[in-house]
Amino acid sequence: MIRLKISRLLGQTLLPVLLFVLVAIWPTDTLFSQPEEIQIENERVDLRNSRPAVTFPHELHMESLDCLTCHHVYENGENILDEDELDDDGSASCSKCHVKSAAINLKTAYHRQCIKCHRGLNREPDNDLPITCKDCHPKK
Repeated sequence: MIRLKISRLLGQTLLPVLLFVLVAIWPTDTLFSQPEEIQIENERVDLRNSRPAVTFPHELHMESLDCLTCHHVYENGENILDEDELDDDGSASCSKCHVKSAAINLKTAYHRQCIKCHRGLNREPDNDLPITCKDCHPKK
């Protein structure tokens, strides 16, 4: 009986305190982290007559770019997306809006966004970012 009371007491007081301490000291960059790499392979894009999927180094891009550089919701030519709306649930992924029937489909959206940015950055000395098909879509 005493053992049961001690067990309940520990479960009701000690466990919540330990969880609170753990969350309080855990590094927030790992608690709310994004994946290092994202495999861009969408079933809506026909890859049979195309190149392999792209492995996108998301973390590398996050180190040097603002999230709203890539993630966007345009209204009257202005990006109205709030960075706080970006979640890990995939709701901000390109494929949510850039569907086949959209004004800019998924493949076009990726190519415009990535290649345009890389070409601009390649104008700077010592930059050699991928801009050709084989650079981003290496054969397996």
